[in-house]
This record gives sequence, C-alpha cells and structure tokens, in this order.
Amino acid sequence: MGLGLTQNCIDLMRRVDNTKQHVNQYLDDRPDELEEELENLRLKSYRLAEAIGHGRQLVEKEVLHEVIQSRATASELSLRASQSLMLHAGAIAYVHGSVYDRRLRESYFVAMVTPALKHLRKVLASMS
Repeated sequence: MGLGLTQNCIDLMRRVDNTKQHVNQYLDDRPDELEEELENLRLKSYRLAEAIGHGRQLVEKEVLHEVIQSRATASELSLRASQSLMLHAGAIAYVHGSVYDRRLRESYFVAMVTPALKHLRKVLASMS
C-alpha cells in the first residue's frame, strides 16, 4: 500500500507542477527525490520477496528485520509524499474530499493501521 500510495502522490505532484513548478521548485521532497527513494525501496521489497519465495525462511532474524524495516520505511515515505503533495497542490488540497486530501488520509491509514508505524518501530527496537 505504501509503495503504490507514494507513487500516486509523486504522479499527482508532477501533474500539479505543470502549472505551479515555478513556485514548487522551492519545496522539499520534490517528485524526483521521492521517486529515487521509492525505487530503492521497491527494489529492496522485490529482493526480499524473492528471497522469501526461494526458500529463505521468514523466521530468519535478518530477513524478518529487513521486512519490518521496509514496511516502516514505506509508511514514513508515504507520509512524506502525501505531505509534500499537499504543499505542491496548494490551497485546493485543503478542500475536504479532494484527491490530495484523500491521499493524506490514506497515508495516515498506512501509518496507523497496516500495522501501525509505532508497532513496527517497537518490534525493530526489541530486535536490536
């Protein structure tokens, strides 16, 4: 969920930049920067899925740690991407029910429910 949501936020930022790039260029977390991070996380996720699918047991501490860390990173990245999208879109993003508002709420869902970011961090801390 986090990967797809982040990609959609990036796509929407690029669409908004068609008319607002002259001011959006000064914002942090620009689409190209986020896309680079997303691609790295996507490749890591594919590598982990392949490792698990080819017989590496999920119970191996190293693999389990990487999976949990990747989920936490996806959650954090989707939060950053949706916040950046809100700033890129400007005042229109504040309208309840807009596509931008929905992406922000979806990022909160990813961070609070799938499982919660705080729980992922707790598990990671206990594994250290």
